Amino acid sequence: PLPFSHSLLTRRFLSGCASGKFEKPFVVLVIGAVLFGYMTARVSYLVPNKSRCTGSGLVERRLRSELASVLGTYERRMSDTQRPIVNPHAFDYVLNAPGVCKGNQVETVIAVPSRIHSFEARRAVRETWGGVANNTVLLFFFGIVQPADSTKHTPYYEPETKLTPEELQTLLRKESSVYGDIVQENFIDSYRNLSLKSVAIVRWVSLYCPGSTFVIKAD
Repeated sequence: PLPFSHSLLTRRFLSGCASGKFEKPFVVLVIGAVLFGYMTARVSYLVPNKSRCTGSGLVERRLRSELASVLGTYERRMSDTQRPIVNPHAFDYVLNAPGVCKGNQVETVIAVPSRIHSFEARRAVRETWGGVANNTVLLFFFGIVQPADSTKHTPYYEPETKLTPEELQTLLRKESSVYGDIVQENFIDSYRNLSLKSVAIVRWVSLYCPGSTFVIKAD
């Protein structure tokens, strides 16, 4: 119990307000009472009593919640490093140009996603903006042509060139042997797979030209 009562403090406070003066001992007493009450409240909160240690206690529920949050964050971070990769981009190279950066100070790689039958467009790029910069490598990236359906009696022809997939691939191989700037992976070359072609660009640069400063994807 405190050595003073609530009513005594109240009377002293009202008397001081009426006279406009507070005795120094009284001020010290009030400050001490406030500090004592504050520390008592803090200690009773920080040190759990019997009721707080039960399943319905506020402190226990709060501690359980915080512990579950910490453990959940740890498990999520661990799962990010251990769970399997959704799309490992496990495609192989059909045509490649692995040595174009070797022994050269390549500053910029210009990567152009292209359709196999766009032979004239690639020729125009090589003869204009694709062949004028120094310390620059120009590459064209492809998938493979949709294979012919063996269940159909008529052969498949590419709509624009009227060539079969085999004929298109033969022409692309010849182009690769002449210019050495063709990179082809064995996914189907289609509009839906443009994201795979973008990943193929990043993969190729990281494997064969990691010292380059810039990578420009140009359509």
